[in-house]
Amino acid sequence: MTFNDSIDIPAWLLYDKGRIVDVTYKDFLTFIGRNIVDTTRACELLECTRQNLNYIVRKNNITPVLNDVKGNLYIKNRLLNKEIK
Repeated sequence: MTFNDSIDIPAWLLYDKGRIVDVTYKDFLTFIGRNIVDTTRACELLECTRQNLNYIVRKNNITPVLNDVKGNLYIKNRLLNKEIK
């Protein structure tokens, strides 16, 4: 989980604490809106073309959270923190 594009909390730590936190639908939508990007926005963040992004995905350097024929969805933090080879 990432807050403000700068504070990362690893999933294992969240699971280790074992506490269920109620999240409202509004909070969930806010989280998605800030942390999930489509193919076009991913290309803007990585400063690359769609073809280049597709190549990076095929090489398994970035994994979309959702694949679709019209485009993919990516976790913004993983794009920004990933070393692309």
